[in-house]
Amino acid sequence: MCLRCDRISATICHNEHIQSQGAAQQLSLDFTNIVASCQSKKHFGHYKGDGVITLTPLMTECESEIRYNLNGNITHTTPRAQNFISVLGLRTKGLGYKRKKLVELLIFDQIGGEELIVLDNELLELLIADLLAPSQDQKLEAFSPILARILSRFIS
Repeated sequence: MCLRCDRISATICHNEHIQSQGAAQQLSLDFTNIVASCQSKKHFGHYKGDGVITLTPLMTECESEIRYNLNGNITHTTPRAQNFISVLGLRTKGLGYKRKKLVELLIFDQIGGEELIVLDNELLELLIADLLAPSQDQKLEAFSPILARILSRFIS
C-alpha cells in the first residue's frame, strides 16, 4: 500500500473510507473501501472529508504514480496522483519534514554521513525486506514503506 506513513495500531487509528460515505454511499459497508488511518486532522482521512480520489492506496499503480524523494518531498507522475496528494494533504510541511528526517536518520547517518553511498543490489534488497517485515507485534515502523520505496529506486 503506497500511503502508510505514521505508525498506527488497533487503538490509535480510525476506519477510513477510501471513497467517502458522502460521495459513494453504495460503498459505505464495502470492506475493500475501508482502511486504517491515523488520527491526524492535517492529512489523510480526516483531512480528506468528502473529497473524491481516483487513485487509491489499494491500486498497484499507486506505487509508481506517487514518488517520494530523498529530500522528503512527494511528487506525482499523473494527474490522478496529483489529485490524491492534494485531497489527502500529503504535501504538508510536517509530513515532508518527517520524511526528510527519517531518510537522513536511516540512510545518511547509517550509511555514510552527508554523502549517500549506493549499496549493491543484494544489500539494498535485504534492507528493503527488513523495512517491510512487521515486528513481533505485527506492526511496521512509521514511514518504513516510504523508505523502502526510496531505496528501491537505487536497485539497478
